[in-house]
Amino acid sequence: MNNNKVLRNAGQTGTLSFLFFLITLCFAPLAFGTTETWSLWTVETLTALTGVFLFCTHSFPPKNIYLIPGIKPLLLLTFLMMAQCIPLPSPLVRLISPNIFEIYAQLFKLQGSSSWLPLTVHYKATLVESLRISSYFLFYILTVQLLSESTRLKITVRILIILSAGIAFLALMQKFISPHKIYGFKEIPASAWQGALGPWINPNQYAGFMVMVCPLLLVLFFNVRRPATDKNHISFKERIIEFFSSSQVNKRLFLAFFLTLMLASIFLSHSRGGVISILFALILSLFILRHLKGHRIHPLPVIFICFLLGIAAYFNWHPITQKFLSTISSQDGTLSDGRIKVWQDCIQMVHDYPLFGSGFGTFQDLYPSYKSFTDIYLYNHAHNDYIELLTDGGLVAFLLTAWFVTSIIISGWKQLQLRRDTYSLFVTTASLAGIAGILVYSVTDFNLHNGANGLYFFFLCGLVVSAGHTRHHFKNTPTLLPIIQRKTKNSRLFCLASACLLVAVTLVMGGSFLAEKKYTHAVRISNAMMRPEKKRAMMMLLLQDARRYDPWYSKYDYALANLEQQAPDKSKALGFCISAIRKQPTETSFYTMAERLKKTTSARMDE
Repeated sequence: MNNNKVLRNAGQTGTLSFLFFLITLCFAPLAFGTTETWSLWTVETLTALTGVFLFCTHSFPPKNIYLIPGIKPLLLLTFLMMAQCIPLPSPLVRLISPNIFEIYAQLFKLQGSSSWLPLTVHYKATLVESLRISSYFLFYILTVQLLSESTRLKITVRILIILSAGIAFLALMQKFISPHKIYGFKEIPASAWQGALGPWINPNQYAGFMVMVCPLLLVLFFNVRRPATDKNHISFKERIIEFFSSSQVNKRLFLAFFLTLMLASIFLSHSRGGVISILFALILSLFILRHLKGHRIHPLPVIFICFLLGIAAYFNWHPITQKFLSTISSQDGTLSDGRIKVWQDCIQMVHDYPLFGSGFGTFQDLYPSYKSFTDIYLYNHAHNDYIELLTDGGLVAFLLTAWFVTSIIISGWKQLQLRRDTYSLFVTTASLAGIAGILVYSVTDFNLHNGANGLYFFFLCGLVVSAGHTRHHFKNTPTLLPIIQRKTKNSRLFCLASACLLVAVTLVMGGSFLAEKKYTHAVRISNAMMRPEKKRAMMMLLLQDARRYDPWYSKYDYALANLEQQAPDKSKALGFCISAIRKQPTETSFYTMAERLKKTTSARMDE
């Protein structure tokens, strides 16, 4: 099969899926960083649809599916997340995680018997987090499969550069023209005391996104071949002339301008972790490029990049310096950042849930009972992705994640030693540097829990594998990745898995969206002026609909319990309250109501 035929077959089997892939890649950061239910639902749905379209066209007729690194830890981690959501016999839960069993023990006293339990202290939170991470896993697989062809790889990189530069430009304009609105219409909530930046309400998460994509512009800035007549020893003046007379000087200047915008926006975020991480990522990029065989970094572009970095930092350096100084106590010189206190508290959480954690997404449910200091803040995350992975998923999830990331880094590094194609080497280098940068940033923040940033982390992992193996000049196969045997069977399995994810996302995320609409309507009715009987009947119907759409969320059971406790018979209210406790046993207000209702019910039965 010749080169053109391979490209034609690849295009025929992946055009629609590649379009959905690009839409997902662009939508995730632009949809306010994918922090809301509707945007997360959309991203997960687009990802699942991409998988369905790609693997269905692979199945009929069968096309190549490539074996990718890290698939085993991904499958095991998916199984672990599913296991946390599957109810197990209470004796087994007591054996696996005694502390989770103890949390549910009070529920057994209320209902008078034991029941099957999940390995999580908040069922809905773990279910939503499991779907989010599973969609990331699928996006990683899709990235490798779709970008195994060089044309798609280059198109994706170009779109990513334009997208990230546009977001940086938006962030800078927004900071000075419309600081209190995103896109000029979305109001920033009062709780966002740091102020929004670009599409993100949280500027730290904006900085995390830029940390991942900035190295790509940097390394492509150096992706210009020297003339064949070039000699090793030329004067500095000749280097300057060569730089500005190059046929690709316009491309370099545009990349330099875009990189300046992005670096300036990172410094404008005043994020300490962002500044440290981007400097680390850029230095690592230059270090890898410096040691690639057959490639040299010339001093003039490096000086030019340092000059751009200095310009980007100059106007924002003072507030960043103040933030760095604020982390050190002026009295005794010790670190005074609040994150450190949170991390110290988390040590006991890890000790209490060592193997399988308390359930993905449950940090905010458990941490208040471990908090050892007093302040006005509500900590939804540990501000350290590694610690939160240990508290939520335990040592097993931490080791599986480390296995996956290590396999990606090893795969990318091996290809850097073996390949000679400049474009593949440079894109692989940029992807590795972006991954390293966000991993450094994760020590002091929770960027990987942001919808868009988490997606882009797995996209970069896929880019490392695809760019490291994609062949730009080939005869038989467009990639060096090994082909999975039994193509039809595996294609159908991947298609089935994508379809299952699509159904699960539609039920859970779509149900959550519709249920919240019903609940909001019920709240409006509760404040309306109408007869109490009619108001109660309407609210009951709306809350029952909300509970039917989203049967995993405790809020609707609790709302129904509040409504039913007005009736003479309190047994229904007690039933709803016990159901709420079963779904979220760490909420103390549920127990308070249940104890009161149980006493009332018992007294009525005695009468």
